[in-house]
Amino acid sequence: MKVAVKVKYLLKAVNICSRLVSNRSSLEVLGNILIETDKNTLKLSSTNLDLAITTKLGAKVEKAGKIAIPARLLGELINSISEDTLQLIADDTNMTIKGNNILSRLNGVLASEFPTLPKLSNTKSIKFRSQDLKSNFEKVLASVSIDESRPVLAGIYFSTTSGQLVLAGTDSYRLSEVQSKNQGAGSIDCIIPVKTVMETLRLIASEDVEEIEIIIGESEISFIVGDSQLISQLTEGKYPDYKKIIPESTATTIECDRDKLIEAVKVSSVFARENSHGIALKVTKDNLTIDAQTSDIGENTTTVAIKKTGKDAAININARYITDILSVIGGQTVVIGINDKLDPLSIRPKTKSDTEVHIIMPLRS
Repeated sequence: MKVAVKVKYLLKAVNICSRLVSNRSSLEVLGNILIETDKNTLKLSSTNLDLAITTKLGAKVEKAGKIAIPARLLGELINSISEDTLQLIADDTNMTIKGNNILSRLNGVLASEFPTLPKLSNTKSIKFRSQDLKSNFEKVLASVSIDESRPVLAGIYFSTTSGQLVLAGTDSYRLSEVQSKNQGAGSIDCIIPVKTVMETLRLIASEDVEEIEIIIGESEISFIVGDSQLISQLTEGKYPDYKKIIPESTATTIECDRDKLIEAVKVSSVFARENSHGIALKVTKDNLTIDAQTSDIGENTTTVAIKKTGKDAAININARYITDILSVIGGQTVVIGINDKLDPLSIRPKTKSDTEVHIIMPLRS
């Protein structure tokens, strides 16, 4: 292999691939990045066996070839070079990096030892505006479980039907669902691992593109973001029937300013019990009162002006759960629905379209 590349584009590609590299794996080859020519481009790939990522950059290819190079060493070297352009010259197991004032040689691994990257079969394709998908993913992630012993809940439910996309996440104590319109793909029901979603968000942040293509196969999903492609296994299993816990109506409905509510909850959370983060919400007339107390710390009461419909109400809620949701919810005004103190609390943005809802289960004490 013999190619010439711009240092800044090579460094970006190495950084993208390095996120999946683990030097702790029992398979040493997984600590490498596969570098190969692809027509008039250079393609870099990495994998941790659950996820694989490939990214391309423009290059002047004089001789085709491929080699696997240790990711950490390659990243440290390229990051230290101030030159504009480099030549990469490689045989089967060695790569020479040559510039005007630098000549380095890195020991590599045969490209044939690198794991074969997955290929999707029986695929369906769907496209989204990148910022819309980013926003929707972030809203749902607020409720996704971090317990990997329950893989189904440590993922995002992804469903398309009749031009509608539904994303949902839950950890059994809270739930977030976002709906949006889409084109193509037909009917899809799958669960995307949370790590895959997080890596997709990192790609969106690093690639300045307006549109993302999602390709879904029988057991894999792929996100194409600019010059990069992420491929992941889908989570096996059936997602819980969460629709039944979303209240169809509420006895008490309040509207309030999102920022003022966030501030009030954060102040009260300082006084909340550490084990439950519990705070008490009380709705009376035009006020929402938030109380929190802990015997060894003290107590606090904060009041937020609201617009109320229905009867007075009271409910105990985990402060951390509500601030997580308020930090990602759309709009400046939020609508909170309460039934009984033991029924789920709902939070929605005040919009004309009912496309986003968040549910929090109450505390029983």
